[in-house]
Amino acid sequence: MERHFLLDTALIPAYSSIVSIVLLPIMAYWKARKQKNRPERLEKYGGIVKLWLEWLRVVLSVVLVCLASAKNLSFNVPDLHIMYILLLSVMAVASPQWNALVTKHVDILLLVTVMVYTYRDVFPLATFTLEPQDRAEGPLLWWKIGVVAVASALPLVMTRRYTPVDPNNPSDEPNPEQTASPISMLFFFFIDPVIFAASRVSHLPADQLPPLADYDAAKHLREKIREHVPSFNPPDEITSGNKPRHIFWSLLKLGGSDCIGMLITAALKSLAKFVVPLALNHLLRFLENDGEPGPIRPWFWIAMLFIGPTVASTSVERYMFLSDRLLTRIESVICQAVFSHALRMRMKSEVSRTETEGSTSEQPGKPSTSLVGKINNLVTTDVNNLLDAHLIIFMSMSIPLQLGVSLLFLYSNLGWSALVSFGVTLLFLPIPGFLANMMQKIQRERMKRTDERIQLVTETTKVIRMVKLFGWEAKMSERIAEKRAEELKWIKRHRYVQVIAKVVNFLIPVVTMMSCYFTFVRFPLFTVIMKGDLKPSIVFSSITIFDTLRTQCELVVRTLGNSVVAKVSLERINDFLTETELLDHFDPTPKSYPNTQPPQDDIAIHEALFTWSTEVQPSGSPSSDRRFVLAVDQETLTFKQNGFNLIVGPTGSGKTSLLMALLGEMHYIPVAQDSYVSLPRAGGVAYAAQEAWVLNETIRENIIFGSAFDSARYKKVLHQCALNRDLTLFEAGDQTEVGEKGITLSGGQKARITLARAVYSEAEVLLLDDVLAALDVHTAKWIVEKCFKGDLIKGRTVLLVTHNILLVAPLTDFAVSVKDGKITSQGALDAALNTVEALADEGQEQVGELKDGLEEQVAETDGPDNKPEATAKGQLIVAEEVQIGRVGASAAKLYASAFGGSHPLGTISTYLAGLLAMGALDVGQTWYLGYWAQQYEVMPISDVPVFRHLGTYGLLLLAAAVVTAATYTFFALSAVRASRTIHMRLIQSILTTTLRWLDTTPVSRIIARCTGDVNAVDMQIPNYIEHFATLALKMFTQLVALVFYNRTFILPALVLMVIGKWLGDVWARAVRCIRREQSNSKAPVLAQFDGAISGIVSIRAYGVQESVEAELRRRVDENVRTTRALFSAERWMPLRVDVLGALFSSSLAAYLVYSRRVDASTAGFSLNMAVSLSGAILYLLFSLTDLEIQANSLERIDGYLNIEREPGASSTIEPPAYWPASGELRVENLSARYSTGGPKVLQDLSFQVKSGERIGVVGRTGSGKSSLTLSLLRCIHTEGNVYYDGLDTSAINLDALRSNITIIPQMPELLSGTLRQNLDPFGQHDDAALNDVLRASGFLDLQDQDAKADKLTLDSSVSSGGSNLSVGERQILALARAILRKSKLLILDEATSAIDYATDTIIQKSLRTEVGSDTTVITIAHRLQTIMDADRIMVLDAGRIVEFDTPGELLTCEGGFLKALVQESADKDVLREMADKGTSREREL
Repeated sequence: MERHFLLDTALIPAYSSIVSIVLLPIMAYWKARKQKNRPERLEKYGGIVKLWLEWLRVVLSVVLVCLASAKNLSFNVPDLHIMYILLLSVMAVASPQWNALVTKHVDILLLVTVMVYTYRDVFPLATFTLEPQDRAEGPLLWWKIGVVAVASALPLVMTRRYTPVDPNNPSDEPNPEQTASPISMLFFFFIDPVIFAASRVSHLPADQLPPLADYDAAKHLREKIREHVPSFNPPDEITSGNKPRHIFWSLLKLGGSDCIGMLITAALKSLAKFVVPLALNHLLRFLENDGEPGPIRPWFWIAMLFIGPTVASTSVERYMFLSDRLLTRIESVICQAVFSHALRMRMKSEVSRTETEGSTSEQPGKPSTSLVGKINNLVTTDVNNLLDAHLIIFMSMSIPLQLGVSLLFLYSNLGWSALVSFGVTLLFLPIPGFLANMMQKIQRERMKRTDERIQLVTETTKVIRMVKLFGWEAKMSERIAEKRAEELKWIKRHRYVQVIAKVVNFLIPVVTMMSCYFTFVRFPLFTVIMKGDLKPSIVFSSITIFDTLRTQCELVVRTLGNSVVAKVSLERINDFLTETELLDHFDPTPKSYPNTQPPQDDIAIHEALFTWSTEVQPSGSPSSDRRFVLAVDQETLTFKQNGFNLIVGPTGSGKTSLLMALLGEMHYIPVAQDSYVSLPRAGGVAYAAQEAWVLNETIRENIIFGSAFDSARYKKVLHQCALNRDLTLFEAGDQTEVGEKGITLSGGQKARITLARAVYSEAEVLLLDDVLAALDVHTAKWIVEKCFKGDLIKGRTVLLVTHNILLVAPLTDFAVSVKDGKITSQGALDAALNTVEALADEGQEQVGELKDGLEEQVAETDGPDNKPEATAKGQLIVAEEVQIGRVGASAAKLYASAFGGSHPLGTISTYLAGLLAMGALDVGQTWYLGYWAQQYEVMPISDVPVFRHLGTYGLLLLAAAVVTAATYTFFALSAVRASRTIHMRLIQSILTTTLRWLDTTPVSRIIARCTGDVNAVDMQIPNYIEHFATLALKMFTQLVALVFYNRTFILPALVLMVIGKWLGDVWARAVRCIRREQSNSKAPVLAQFDGAISGIVSIRAYGVQESVEAELRRRVDENVRTTRALFSAERWMPLRVDVLGALFSSSLAAYLVYSRRVDASTAGFSLNMAVSLSGAILYLLFSLTDLEIQANSLERIDGYLNIEREPGASSTIEPPAYWPASGELRVENLSARYSTGGPKVLQDLSFQVKSGERIGVVGRTGSGKSSLTLSLLRCIHTEGNVYYDGLDTSAINLDALRSNITIIPQMPELLSGTLRQNLDPFGQHDDAALNDVLRASGFLDLQDQDAKADKLTLDSSVSSGGSNLSVGERQILALARAILRKSKLLILDEATSAIDYATDTIIQKSLRTEVGSDTTVITIAHRLQTIMDADRIMVLDAGRIVEFDTPGELLTCEGGFLKALVQESADKDVLREMADKGTSREREL
């Protein structure tokens, strides 16, 4: 029956033209309505090439028309289709406005034409039975097909036009992938310039990588999902009362089209995967039948052996490209979301739940957490876990599709036996799910332990100076090791489950295959239903299918495991974004606040309570934790506008809390219908914290803080804040980097820079929190006279918290006194002093008035206190070192030695032997199946010993399973041992390094080593090593087998290896350097988190959240730029590997088929080995390079194992057990410097201190006071001799020396935990001793002054860094901890600077009475009352001793430094009286 002529396939192109004619006007109209002006940029971005190619298409269309009319002068219907293509081609060139639309129609029409010609005329050539349907056209047919093929291929090489995501703000230079042609995108040619450029240099810097694509920019991604992420929206746009939806749904908005593309490519790859077994089956059938022709010619199936893997590879690499791009965008968005959310959090509430002065404290029994450590873990480990789950979409499409196609293929070969195998597969499928569920539970517990370790490591690195000064390195290392042991316990469990999963993954396809063959083969004694014979075509094609099933099982196990880990991490991120407490201003929870409108311009509070958390209720019952409540509920508190407002009160009374309440940092609880709190922000607010916060930038950038630079105002600020002298002592002046946490600055300098920032700003309201505490009397008076009374402060509203009441008394317009969280008075200063007993006594003791004049020359001598020197360009922080070339041998040796333990060679040899046995058994299984199948060809079917073959094959499989389980278990144990050893060495190296190294290395880098890099050592590196080693040994056994069977392919295999080696070297050099740049680009992101969270109150007070978020986006963009370049480069090699492997396999197949020298069984075995080997040889190189890339983390850790270290115990001697018996100190010709080649900061000091003496040390900032204390502890490079109780300290173990000297720095550092744990971190004392030192330090006296019932006890919680305590309380606790150590030498470095005079008096009295009479006390202080009753006072200047005698004698020296200080003091009479008492006491002694 003839088909109707309208159904002729030759008319399909004409039908497509008709559809185009209908759709083109409609699409043109729609486009015209949405037309936007977009830059064409033809000349710069390949548009000229595109234009020439479009003209070439016009020419080819003309040729097609000519060819169509060559035979007949008239055109038929199909030829009109060609005329329509010509018309559209001309339109595309002539009308740039409609070029894109018309070109799409031309491309589709040409593609349809090619497909029709292929079906009608090309495919029949690959068959024995069909002929081309248009053969009547003769040679013209092939010319037409050739021209159409070339014309249809042109779009593949045409450069795409750049379309910016924001037409009004296009990129100056688009990323190459935005303009690359389709063929370039498929085969990653667009990254070729980077790959080859990197191969010619030792290292390619980040600025030579492709620019960031504008659709990957952090700002664009933020805007794309802004409405779905609450932290991206202004407070007034957040819907109140609605719980934020899960972050997962928001992230889906980033890549809906990418997910569709990933599903399509996964499906295409899954289908293309079956081309190889199909081709093998037909080729082996051809050989089995001695070359009898089948329906398809062999060359077609040989070509399929090349085309199938190539299509599969391009599909999977396209999938990886799309998934990498999507996951990079997800990482960018999560970093921004976490950062934005952190800027809105009630930071104190996250570390604690109750408050003392200015902060909070945790609930009893609830461990303190490190917020920075937690956030670092979220944006490193958890985000990396999300990246590792990139195959989840692939699996969801690939698994069902491949299982279905596998069943169909097996059924066509093996009949219903395939259904048996499929049933067995379904029976085993729940096992991977059960293992995945188990891994999820293990991973959740493991991440908890990882959090605990990272939090402890983060906290330790932040207080590492205290750890070193106290000689706690060994003990802190043990504590971290305990946390690490808990983490490794769960990592070991995770690896055990992985081993089980791998064995199950091995067994499922094996059992499936056995069941299939068992029900298929023909038995001699009885007949099974199928009665089948195993032929080579069936065996080797089905082996390929079963290998595919095994691969799918591996994919299921690996992907489910990674997905489980990713799910846990995503839940952790979501919990952080939805469960953490926000400031009232950002909290979407409905609030029933009064509708009272506060006074518009007043700074006032009326009828309100404030707490540090919504969980803290003002009516809370007394407990071991103080639940601090700031109460302003008696009367309205209104500060004076444009005046100087003073806030006074004892230590811990709530002064800082009052400022925090105004800033909105505390939870506001109205107690009346007309309650309100008001801080006008229209004119700007500036805030200077008590614990000065500085950026890791230059001095100028710290002062300007994002404001416009005004040279005149800036110079005036420097003068009024007494900074000119400091800048002259820095080589780079105000371009000097202050370092992390302002390490290059003294405490006074940081305080003045923080003050200068506030003064420089245009803010109308200044909140200054005890900015005078860290200043000596000269500088403090200068600040009062020149700054507070200066023109820059005049007319602005100032709220000043201070203990230096007398200094600022003449300026005070309004005073507020605070006690026990309540306002006790407001108004005149006298009234405020009288309401607080301690302040009244203090005021009476400090009788006198401020001198009206002050010599500028005296005050301007303040300079840097010999801190670590910066370079002439002002740079302190050294750039992170980037390794060049291959991963160093030292890094490989590090892991090998850690992996092998005490017998590395034996351990590694045992593991390799196990892998070799696995490879041999794998090859043996395949060979034996071929041998079994061959028996059906050489002997009668009834003589084939089926039971023996089944038994032998089963024993091989059992042996393989046992060896696999043993080898993987052995590796798991060794990998855990390597993780433990490397982490221990890293921590020990960091804890024993020098202070100089710590000064020049940001904490963020140290944390990055202990988080992301250690996580790589725990998980990624072992996985890659295992993959590489397994692949290498498997390749070796396959190569031996292939060469043994067919020596002809030794040369092609060697050529393949040489080409692969060359490609691998070129690729590896590029990827290594990009990977290193990518790793290093992460540290600035973490540093931004650390710096912003440290100064979060200042950032919110100044209202500069947007600028710090913009800086984060800039750093994230740099990280995304390198990450995207890395991911694109990583795709370059695997594609070329697969293409070469496919070429090798198809060449071998052509040789075996057309040479006719081997039987079907041998050919099947050789082809099976070749298909596997071709990928193995080249993937081995890929795997090795990938391992090197991952080993960058190992290299970075190894770099930290070879840093500058302090002398170890082996290089010095252990002092006698009785040492030190006294506090005698003798110093001879002591000089010191901060670095080996740096200037001397101490110059030939010689002095002697008797045991039990109390020595005061004074001097201007920069005179060498702190350097002296560091040199006594051997923290810096010293020359000369220091004898402590008769022993030369240079010959004593550092831990022994520092354990017997106690220093209290100016800014004390506390650990998270209880008060007991801070006093006695390692549990060496009982509670009675701890309470005694609290009493001796004056802490209990301070508590007695507190009227609240819920006082701090030993069980009270202390948050990380002591942030829930005032600075003064921290100093008292640090003093108590020092007294507890009972050292014979006690050094106080400005230890009481933030304490009021009354508390300072208590402490000094305690030091005289509670500290042993044989304990030497060296006190460095700016406050003269602290040292005037010392036995002797040392005056330092420029690193030399200029005065050293009793206070009485020094006060008699004309022109003496100490005498000048006393004369300028407001309470000079009191100071002289103290000196006289000290002299009398000395004479009595």
